[in-house]
Amino acid sequence: MKFSVTGMGCAACQTRVENAVKQVNGVESVNVSLLTNSMEVEGDFSNADIIQAVKDAGYKADYLEEGKSIITEDKRELSNETKSILKKFIISLVIFIPLMIISMGNMFFGFTHDYKMLVIVEMVLALAVMIVNYKYFLNGIKSAIHLSGTMDTLVALGSGISFIYSVVTMIRIINHPEHGQHLIHSVYFESAAMILVLITLGKFIESYAKGRTTDTIKELIHLAPKTAIIEVNGEQKEVAVNEIKEGDIFVVEPGHNIPVDGIIIHGLSKVDESMLTGESALANKQIDSKVFAGTKNHERLIKCRATEVGTDTTLSKIIDMVSKASTSKAPIARIADKVAGVFVPIILGIAIITFIVWMIVGKGTEDAINFALSVIVISCPCALGLATPVAVMVGNGVAASVGALFKNATALENAGKTKNIMLDKTGTITVGNTMNDEIREDSAEAIKDFKNMNINVTMLSGDKEETAKFFAEEAGVDDYVSEMKADQKESEVSKRLASGVTMMVGDGINDAPALTTADVGVAIGSGTDVAIESADVVIVNDSLKTVSKAIKISKSVIRNIKQNLFWAFIYNIICIPVAAGVFYQALGWKLTPMIGALCMSLSSVFVVLNALRLNLLKKRYK
Repeated sequence: MKFSVTGMGCAACQTRVENAVKQVNGVESVNVSLLTNSMEVEGDFSNADIIQAVKDAGYKADYLEEGKSIITEDKRELSNETKSILKKFIISLVIFIPLMIISMGNMFFGFTHDYKMLVIVEMVLALAVMIVNYKYFLNGIKSAIHLSGTMDTLVALGSGISFIYSVVTMIRIINHPEHGQHLIHSVYFESAAMILVLITLGKFIESYAKGRTTDTIKELIHLAPKTAIIEVNGEQKEVAVNEIKEGDIFVVEPGHNIPVDGIIIHGLSKVDESMLTGESALANKQIDSKVFAGTKNHERLIKCRATEVGTDTTLSKIIDMVSKASTSKAPIARIADKVAGVFVPIILGIAIITFIVWMIVGKGTEDAINFALSVIVISCPCALGLATPVAVMVGNGVAASVGALFKNATALENAGKTKNIMLDKTGTITVGNTMNDEIREDSAEAIKDFKNMNINVTMLSGDKEETAKFFAEEAGVDDYVSEMKADQKESEVSKRLASGVTMMVGDGINDAPALTTADVGVAIGSGTDVAIESADVVIVNDSLKTVSKAIKISKSVIRNIKQNLFWAFIYNIICIPVAAGVFYQALGWKLTPMIGALCMSLSSVFVVLNALRLNLLKKRYK
């Protein structure tokens, strides 16, 4: 079952929702995606119980009907969430600018000595910014009630403590105006507001960049036209695509996208299937040729009979497969999840210790609060939570664009670690024409790629020794096994598992057991439904070269995830001690809460932008 989840702001939120849902009776597994604000739950349970568990944790969940994607926005437009954040940022900035002018201007130019009026105006403006960004405080309070901490907790504490401390100082100024010139330097209303402004700016950039990670899925969603022309009793009429039924006759003119899967019953043409297969060359189509939803007719008008409609079309299945894989969790993300679960309590503990230590060494309340606040606002659990899912989302999209569909993030991660690859001969290395068979045009090149990546290549064949040897030599395979049956293929794969990650590539029913046994099972798209069901990866365009591309993309994704995790950890490891003032006495390094908030905002933005670099692979592998 799939649910949308709203109210999550960081990795700690994601972990809290997962832990809450795991406690529901009948739940076997749960996977929450911070990136798409969605959740998949498996087991025997009541949807109402799941929704209530999420609500009790301080968030909101809604059931998503089968076939409905959480990703529906047009890629050219900002999402509603991004628009809302942008609006809050603009309003906050408009209020904050006069606050900064009043605060900083008076500090440098001393244009007024009416400090009572000055601090009151600053307080009103700061309070206005806090009201605009009230959700940080509301979510922070909810987290406190549930005895958990999130990014909102840190933001609310950082801004709230600055505001409260400033209000106390303001009262002292009002009661003792003669000390106003001295006390005004202990007012931090602009810090309370700036923390919120900078965090909101970072959230906007992050939200916008996160939206770009789903561009490939959005492109796929918008491939299918909204309407189509069908023919009824010799007359043509325009209908909504979701009204087309299996067996209906539909007409596609040149330059228009095909609405559903079907078979051509009249005419011949050329069709662009690049978005589904990754192949740039137009495919020749004639009577009895298969056509697919979302592909584009180029040359002549064709009439087709609908064979698969709605969620049964190839395009819908691809969208569903890519969406599920993109929101699944890679094994490499586990360490980040564990850290995120205890991150905020640890940070709060460090902040308290920082305050106590600076009070003990005699720096005074003001400096102690500043150091403690800097620790709170510079710490970023978001970067940890986004490090893996953004790379997985973009990587899956890139793989789909070249014709490789990963069913889950585990397969995406493992493919790049492949040490052994077992290739079925008939229909995989060869075109599959029975005793007139021949090597696929790019098989030899793909096998050369595997060897260049230091992958051990083995061909498995049911043919006699002489025939298997001939094709192995033709394809450039050094190791082959002939006269193989289905159970023997599975056994051969099992032998290799101990020597490293093993990939099996096949297309037939007899390959299904081996595909299931392998660490990564890869089915050629023209293969049987059984093979495709058993596999972890589906190659849509029948090309062995695409398997090579999929492995290379996986390697790039793993490398990107490691870069993101390194940044997320090293950022916090370096910045938290600096913010706490560890190097202040020796080197004079000191961070203000405002600089801390800016660093916090940019850290998660960096992770998302780094993942978006993976989109450059599309041009390389197209």
